Amino acid sequence: MQVRRDLVDLLVGEHQSVAGAIPRFPGPWQIPRAVLDVPEYPKPLSLPYEVFQIPDCGEFVSLHAAQPEQEIWWWGRSSCSVVSMRSRLEVSRVTDEDFDLSPSFDELVGMLRNRELVRLVNALRQAWDSVDEPTLAAAIQRWLVPALAGSTFDAWSRVAGARTVADSLFNLAVLIWRTSEYETDAVETLRLADRQGSEDAASVLAEYLLWLDNPQAAVEILDRIIRDREPGISRAQVFLGRYYAEELRRSDEETHALLTAAVQSEPEAYVPLARVERSNGHIAEAARLLEIAAASGNPDAAVKLGNLYLDDLDDRVAAETAYRVGVELGDPYSAYNLGRLLDSVGRTSESMSLYRLGAAGGDSNAATRLQQLGK
Repeated sequence: MQVRRDLVDLLVGEHQSVAGAIPRFPGPWQIPRAVLDVPEYPKPLSLPYEVFQIPDCGEFVSLHAAQPEQEIWWWGRSSCSVVSMRSRLEVSRVTDEDFDLSPSFDELVGMLRNRELVRLVNALRQAWDSVDEPTLAAAIQRWLVPALAGSTFDAWSRVAGARTVADSLFNLAVLIWRTSEYETDAVETLRLADRQGSEDAASVLAEYLLWLDNPQAAVEILDRIIRDREPGISRAQVFLGRYYAEELRRSDEETHALLTAAVQSEPEAYVPLARVERSNGHIAEAARLLEIAAASGNPDAAVKLGNLYLDDLDDRVAAETAYRVGVELGDPYSAYNLGRLLDSVGRTSESMSLYRLGAAGGDSNAATRLQQLGK
């Protein structure tokens, strides 16, 4: 049985006593994370709906669009503290005319495509303050999410609803960085966010610059953060120390001091600090650091620990154990190294499966070894 009633009456009214509803459980059902803390959607679509009773959760509202495959799901009141679900909202029914907003959402998309990112941030912040959240959610899903590959409503909402303009700029930079065509724009937006006072922008900007092979600019920013003890100093110490240790192969006192300071709060510092200790002949300390990192789930640490045991200590048993940890963590390089280790003692069958595992994960040495063996 379906009950036709205005969506406003359904979601704003007394959901739990909808006349004519037939409680039933559609199952199987999983509650997605996106449904939490979302206000009711107020726009009247006048679509048919059904109300289902979910055990231990309250009522579930199924709202149907014109096509069966366009079904929209809504939560009513429930003991699960779930109000509504916006992630499957059929936003194609929402048009630009539904919003009293200047500039329009079409213009917002134009700002994105024209790289007018400061204007975009200001317009989104205005919309956040002037448009109710469910309506804005529908509009963002309808216009902005499709305009930027890989973006989500939650990411755009962090841009629009950030505490300050600087934080909005930072969140936008992080969002557009994920799309390769916007890499340069992300860097410039981070620079602007940094100038406007974002506490996070400088260290992330330096990380992006290192990734874009502009180490001189990155080092200048990292030096400034560390010198002035700005927010994000521990991250800056990791980035700078790792760059010195891994790219420049430095193991001097400055590099050691940077990574030693960072390791207190930044797990990423363990592996580069171990490299420095190993380069300085402190094998036991390097092994200790790598063991900590590998135990926390770092596959790079596991393969490096296996290499240290094998090359520096000639401990094949410990090396095998470390490589197996890396394999369990999904590291193709650990698979290849373990395969070579087992191959050297005649455990050919097991080594073949490890070579295949390494090659499937992208290790070119494993693929080459399989070719050499004709497998």
